[in-house]
Amino acid sequence: MVILENVGISTIVRDEIMNPAGGIEKFVHAHAPFVAQIVIQDTGSIDGTYEKLKELKKNYSNLIIPEPIEFTGYADARNYCLNFLTKEFTLVLDADELITHKKPQNNWEELKLALNSVPKNFYWIDSFTFSPLHICPDKNYNNDSHHVSYNSQRLFRSGSIKYYGDIFEDPSIPEIEDEEYIPCIQSAFLGVALYHFLPSYEARLKKEKEWYKRRIYSKKDFSSNIKHKISPSQTKGFSEWKQYNSKRDNYE
Repeated sequence: MVILENVGISTIVRDEIMNPAGGIEKFVHAHAPFVAQIVIQDTGSIDGTYEKLKELKKNYSNLIIPEPIEFTGYADARNYCLNFLTKEFTLVLDADELITHKKPQNNWEELKLALNSVPKNFYWIDSFTFSPLHICPDKNYNNDSHHVSYNSQRLFRSGSIKYYGDIFEDPSIPEIEDEEYIPCIQSAFLGVALYHFLPSYEARLKKEKEWYKRRIYSKKDFSSNIKHKISPSQTKGFSEWKQYNSKRDNYE
């Protein structure tokens, strides 16, 4: 079943038994069969996420579940998780995202074709994000969903990117002599879609206020949550942030 023998997935999680894409179990079933390796690093879940991952490992020999670590920031967690990847390429995904194998198309085959025909160090991937009110895209992506083009941090040659930042993460790409040529020498755009499922707009506002505490983008307040080891699932409105987005039913 494995399609990408040279790709490993890197994912960090915390309290993901349920999320708008169906939760951690659905995430593993949707992605583990198609890559040679999938590493999921728990960063202090208290809702049973880590225990569920250990259970799922019985069915997926390529699933690597390191011991949980304390969450000190997204950059630290991502860099730690990257240490366990041993394949040529790393694909960074979150637990509320999806790469399809059937509906609307097999994007794993598209990834394989692109990697084999256009060898680069970094790849750009199309991302479509859906709130419960958005209309799902058709095969030609002619729709009103929010669409962005992710930068090269999502798919890259293993070891070529590290993340930095006190709390929130940004990718760091090794310097080359003439940065003007980075796009044409090292990277390529892939016509592959990644789907990101969100809760309602109202729930997202609550998450910003209660968990990130950044209605005015206050990293200081978010740091206080980390300092006091407050888990997302212990935060007001958590069940609303994690409510299932039924748009996920249209993708497989």
